[in-house]
Amino acid sequence: MTHALSQHRTLVIHRPNGFKKNEVCISSTDGEIVGRIRSGESKAKQMMMGNRHIIVSEETTHTDVLHVVDPPDFFRDTLEVKDPSGRRLALLKNAPRLRKKQLNVHTDSQDYVVQGNLSEREFILSTDFSDPQCTIMTMSKQWTGLKKALFGSADYILSFREGLDDSTHLLALGIGLAVDMQQLKKESVLLTTVLAATG
Repeated sequence: MTHALSQHRTLVIHRPNGFKKNEVCISSTDGEIVGRIRSGESKAKQMMMGNRHIIVSEETTHTDVLHVVDPPDFFRDTLEVKDPSGRRLALLKNAPRLRKKQLNVHTDSQDYVVQGNLSEREFILSTDFSDPQCTIMTMSKQWTGLKKALFGSADYILSFREGLDDSTHLLALGIGLAVDMQQLKKESVLLTTVLAATG
């Protein structure tokens, strides 16, 4: 089955800050909304533990295509990308401590590596970094103006290798969102720590 989200070589993840931070959409480069991201958890649970489950759906059909889950395994700190039926497509794990800017991704058919400045959402997803032809997807951050960077919104640009099949394209999208979820959790912990220290 072909999904509309996999028909675009470049996708823009638009996440407003502030009170509307949960209203996340996915658009093409010309601004057409092609997908949406919503929480898979209750507001009460989000307030207690943060957003640990997001659901990606297509805009035109309103069909769920991906789930990204942060399971409560505090010591392993893994993330999972799943299909709508709950079948796990990928497991993301932190790389050894000497490789802090890397995540290892395991699937049933292929292993991948995420490498780059993860906190800034500037990274590459690849099967072999020694070969540029093995790059699957890149993610970069683009602030939409200084004012919006501080008070409005941030856009994340995902660029996919040409010729990817539908399932790999969606998998790469899920991996990119999983990295973003992991970094949001770290930022939330950091903010809580700073507020506690200054409060």
